[in-house]
Amino acid sequence: MDLPAKTPFPKRPSGNGLAWKIFILLVSANGVISFSPLSLGMKSAVGIFFLAIPLLFLYKKVPFSETRAGAILNMDFLPAPPGIVWILAVVLAVVFRFWDLTSLSVWPTSDEGWINYLALQLSKKWNWNLFFASFQVPPVHFWGQALFFRWFGPSLFTLWLFPAFLSLVTLGLIYGAARIFFSSRFSFLCFLLASVNYWFLWNGRLSVSTADVVVPFECGSLICMGLALRKNHPGYRNLWPFLWGLATGFCLYTAVESVFFVGAMGLTVLGAGWKNKPARRGLWPWFGAGFSVVIPLIFYAISHRYGAYVNSLWFTENSGYYENDWMAPLSHITALFWGARDWTFWGGLLNPLEAALVFMGLVFSFKNRSLPLFQWMLAASALFALPGLLTNNFDPFREVLLAPLLIAFAALGWGWLISESPARWRPVGTAVMLLLCAAMNLFHLWGPYHQAWGRQGPLSSRFKSIEVWRAYDILNSVQRKEGPGIIFQDFT
Repeated sequence: MDLPAKTPFPKRPSGNGLAWKIFILLVSANGVISFSPLSLGMKSAVGIFFLAIPLLFLYKKVPFSETRAGAILNMDFLPAPPGIVWILAVVLAVVFRFWDLTSLSVWPTSDEGWINYLALQLSKKWNWNLFFASFQVPPVHFWGQALFFRWFGPSLFTLWLFPAFLSLVTLGLIYGAARIFFSSRFSFLCFLLASVNYWFLWNGRLSVSTADVVVPFECGSLICMGLALRKNHPGYRNLWPFLWGLATGFCLYTAVESVFFVGAMGLTVLGAGWKNKPARRGLWPWFGAGFSVVIPLIFYAISHRYGAYVNSLWFTENSGYYENDWMAPLSHITALFWGARDWTFWGGLLNPLEAALVFMGLVFSFKNRSLPLFQWMLAASALFALPGLLTNNFDPFREVLLAPLLIAFAALGWGWLISESPARWRPVGTAVMLLLCAAMNLFHLWGPYHQAWGRQGPLSSRFKSIEVWRAYDILNSVQRKEGPGIIFQDFT
């Protein structure tokens, strides 16, 4: 899955500006769907006439060119980032993840509460359980958070320090994974997009297993995969396939959604060795390392009758959360780009600009799908979307495997757009795009997300203000002294 041959980036705009015209239309339509009070039917019409049809038109009109694809992937229109730019980017990434670390989220969510209560108990008395609680959650988050509690002491700061730290590690791994498959400039753009993306920022503020540990292991495995599949790499025959197998196997210890990632890696191995006997022999260490890691988990799962909770999540089971069975799978898609009824606070996990870039990148990838790299990206995206599409309730973390791929698609979309711009405007346009993305995503995090804690919500709401918690604490103490009672809260 190496890059196409390096090709100089065109200095003059290519095409007639059609991509820019469609892009502006996509951004506008995404904004209307995300933020307008229109009915579901009207938003569906906007999606059909101003998203689906324009994207199909763009796909039909743009010719395939491997030369142009190579030029866009190399992105030599951007100057190589000097050290000071790297330092500034890293400093801002750190600030965005650690600023208001203990006050952005007013109080741990319900999932953070029970998950990290178990992690706290683990920090006091260690055990090697491979599943935790009745949900049978895999152990990596509990191990990592327990070590942080042991090293730094239990506190809200320590609770949120762990995901913030992992979020920074994830950025480095995203750059490393992109660098294996793309040019240095393209990889730097992926790093910048991920560093200001709301989804990545939000995951770095939540101490739950699917939010903080899945993507680092995913990216680590992708790095090993890229090095293992490079035929000219010195360690091609043994070291990197072995490390790739280890990294892939350990992914199963992060979250149940990683089953789909491991499946993608297995299919990749089979595809790489299907008609290539030398490659097939060189990839045997992947199977050996992967199975050696997974065997303890398999035996533990059998001995503890794993599967009761996971089986209750299938879309064939009625969850009772929605009036229609199709609402949960649909919400996992709409939450990415425009928002969902129960979870997101201001549009989707991607802002309208990022969503439009992803759509452009998807069209570009479909158009160039004869190249193995794009075939893999498209197939992996379909597979990684299945955890959300196959379940009967909505949880945004079920789609977390898609996050790195969506960043890559957004970078592809921007590369395509910038190829239709004059050379002198390309660096400036890239900076403006990143600033707009950062402004919208930071507003989402410090605005609607933070303000959600002050809203009154149902009893089961995951977001409760500190005032609600204090009221509960007072009433609970009265109940312990006086016994159960009735609380009157509506006197109108």
